[in-house]
Amino acid sequence: MAKRKPIIPRDEPPAVESTIATSAPSEVTSEPPPVELVPSHDATATPPLPAHPPASPPSDGVLPDAATPSETETPKGEYRAQGIKGDYIAGVRLLEDRRFKQMQLAFREKPSDAVRHAVREAGFQWRSAEQVWTLQIDPEQAWQTRSKAHATFEAASAMIRAEMGVGQEVG
Repeated sequence: MAKRKPIIPRDEPPAVESTIATSAPSEVTSEPPPVELVPSHDATATPPLPAHPPASPPSDGVLPDAATPSETETPKGEYRAQGIKGDYIAGVRLLEDRRFKQMQLAFREKPSDAVRHAVREAGFQWRSAEQVWTLQIDPEQAWQTRSKAHATFEAASAMIRAEMGVGQEVG
């Protein structure tokens, strides 16, 4: 019958016999090295740090145009339109919402009556919930609809720049 090992209580570290070569080969050390055990259920232990620290917002609290949350970060289950073109001096952006199959014009400020009339004449409709002008993309004529939206964007941008007294040069 095989000899069983003795059961060692969990709260004590196991004794380890080791031999250390010294000048006298007959000396044997039977003392285990000091071991400090920290139980895993210790409530006072500090939790591990995250792998990456959380990003802090800019000091002024304003994100740059290229990193607006509406175009880069979308909450789970929510969809945002993709930016196509923008005139940041005039405050106009052209977007395409592929989920709802529509082109969108977004203005930073409410445009003048002449600009709104031109956008409406091009077939855009005002959506107050999204605060954008939308033009539904016809599946049979998708590229023509997109082309019309681009032309309307250019016309609205030119009208706003003319009202502001700013030239057409894009820098």
